[in-house]
Amino acid sequence: MKLKTKIFNTFVINICITLLLSSLFINILFKTTLNSFVESQRETEFNKIAEDISTITYLQNGPITSPTLRLYAKNQSININIYDNNNNLQAEFYGIKNMDYEDSNYITKKFSLVDKSNNKYGYIEIGYMENTYLYNKSISLFYNKTIKYYGFALIISLVFGFVISLLFSKKITDPIMEINKATKKIRSGEYDGRIKEYNIYEIEELSNNLTYLSNTLKLQEELRSNYAEDIAHELRTPLTNLQLHLEGIKDDVIELDDQIVLLLINEVKRLNNMVDSLQNTFNDSSKMLEPDFENFNLAEEILSVSNSFRPAMDDKNIKLHLDLDNDIEIYSDKDKLHHVLNNLISNAIKAIDQDGNVNIITKHYHNRIVMTIQDDGVGIPEKDIPHIFDRFYRVDSARNSSAGGHGLGLTITKTYLDLMEANITVHSMPNKGTEFTITFKKS
Repeated sequence: MKLKTKIFNTFVINICITLLLSSLFINILFKTTLNSFVESQRETEFNKIAEDISTITYLQNGPITSPTLRLYAKNQSININIYDNNNNLQAEFYGIKNMDYEDSNYITKKFSLVDKSNNKYGYIEIGYMENTYLYNKSISLFYNKTIKYYGFALIISLVFGFVISLLFSKKITDPIMEINKATKKIRSGEYDGRIKEYNIYEIEELSNNLTYLSNTLKLQEELRSNYAEDIAHELRTPLTNLQLHLEGIKDDVIELDDQIVLLLINEVKRLNNMVDSLQNTFNDSSKMLEPDFENFNLAEEILSVSNSFRPAMDDKNIKLHLDLDNDIEIYSDKDKLHHVLNNLISNAIKAIDQDGNVNIITKHYHNRIVMTIQDDGVGIPEKDIPHIFDRFYRVDSARNSSAGGHGLGLTITKTYLDLMEANITVHSMPNKGTEFTITFKKS
């Protein structure tokens, strides 16, 4: 069953039950009130009748056969019996036609007969039907018309109830149908569908959440696409270098000496680092993310990594300036720090076109160790700095163009440093350069 039909049926059933119960209650209340009113009027009339009969019987001598009382009884639709003090019937007048005296609705009331000296000389018995409005034409007509009009009102209320239920169910289900269509578009890969605004809080919240989900999926799709392009570019650069050098060696254009061998080895290492970074980017639960702390000399590690980049720096005429505190012993994960240095120095080289500078500085303070890696390359736009460590984020600038890029490693770099309980910050200006600062807690 559709939600719209279910809501409509539920409202219709509730409206019908409510109207029927209210009509039954109002009918009973109206009937009770009307009977009470009629009985009150009849009681007043009976008192008046008793008073009139007392006057008539007191003025007459002998048996009471007054035509006045007979007419009285007929006009009032009552029976009148007159008794003396010894309960002997003196006279009777019948005003109710075709009456069954065994009818449970037949009621009698007695009134004393007294003279002017207030002496009782008998009593009268007045009999009448309990549902007095049934034999009173005006009251019966009023009652029937009231019930008829109330029936019309009930039918009109039911019709309005049906219309209101239909409109209300439509008002609820239409937004849900719109949201359902939007989810189908999202499922098929269409993320540009816009959902109308509604004045129902829960549906509005659902609509906002769905819009947020759609925009997030769209952004993720764009980021993944850009990330795939970055992967292709980053892998293509060392592969192209390897291919060109190997072809040059084969054609005897390049002499295979120690420097070329070291360059080829560095390119292979670079490829391995990229593959490892890519794998760990998608697998945060990797064993490689478990830190393995040890004591080692920070300056020696920096020299080991930076020397592997000498051929690449010489190729672009980049000068490496080292200002290292040779006495710094650090307690950290040596292998992960090696990856971090590889990523940051590689990024610095790629950020420089030709004739640039890379500076690596270490400082030993009272409770911390600070390492800074600077370059005077293309820099990073200010709007991109807060996001450069985000997974799948791509900096749309010259730093990520054919001249180079920040690479695939910054996400895993941040992850490794977090595992080593180290902090990294970035300061950069376009066309001025970039500075990465890493702060280690002193062990």
